[in-house]
Amino acid sequence: MRKHLMSAGVLILVAMLLFMSVPISAQDAQPATPATDPESILSAIYEAINAGDVETAIAYYDENAVQVLLPAPPDNDGALEGAEQIREWREAFVGRNGALELSNMQTSGDTVLFDAQVTEDVFTHFGVAPLEFSGVAVVRDGKVVAESLVMKDRSQAALGAAIALEGNRELARRFYDEIWNEGNMDTADEIIASDFIDGFTGNDGVDSLKEIVTILRAAYPDLNIEYEDMVAEDDVVVVRVKATGTYGGGAPDFLGIPDSAIGKNVVVFSGVDYARFEDGQMVEGWGVHDDLLSLKELGYEVVPPTE
Repeated sequence: MRKHLMSAGVLILVAMLLFMSVPISAQDAQPATPATDPESILSAIYEAINAGDVETAIAYYDENAVQVLLPAPPDNDGALEGAEQIREWREAFVGRNGALELSNMQTSGDTVLFDAQVTEDVFTHFGVAPLEFSGVAVVRDGKVVAESLVMKDRSQAALGAAIALEGNRELARRFYDEIWNEGNMDTADEIIASDFIDGFTGNDGVDSLKEIVTILRAAYPDLNIEYEDMVAEDDVVVVRVKATGTYGGGAPDFLGIPDSAIGKNVVVFSGVDYARFEDGQMVEGWGVHDDLLSLKELGYEVVPPTE
């Protein structure tokens, strides 16, 4: 990450040197009551953006202006060239309920250094808004010719952690939807570690897990696992689950399910699952399940232990 930020710093310095010589177009639009000094111009830009007025904001940019955004947003490479590209990105930013609050502005000649707190739907979705950025803007003859916004280390760490948690939640959803409910074993090979630790059966490995899924889906062709109350923290996802299905008679003999249970729709199991993830794969699973009700519904005789 620090390597990226060092590269960003070099890129910003080069941009500053290059764009000091950017020609200012006499045809550029002017705001109705234009700001004059660099600090006021920058403030006017973001006051307009926060009000959803992209046209007024863009009027303060030279038509050949360049804006650098780091880390790069998902929809571009982080380098916006020309007022039109900046306009398109700003419109998208406003469309995502974007807002930016400036602070700690320091001006030296035509260069403004500043801090910014940025809020938008993506950051809000991940629960990390607002995020902090460092910024540099170069203003010549009343127009911004170069600008950079670089996310601060602690904000990058917070966003990265939030994205990782969302990735783990998505893997957990795929575990139930695609592997258990659809029987997709290709997904199992993709998202389950080959040395997966099974805290339920004690039979470790992805192949053992696939065998268990195959057995239960043969016994319950309409097997469906509902999951809710999903919580993720660090590398662990916790989920409340309930598996239901109609017994079709396909269970192996060793399970001992009587034929009288064929056609019965039962709660196969219910409880709380825990899963641990590393590098985009589930590496361990354990939890607590209540199987007693399903055993009685299937015709097992539940007998208390004798002393």
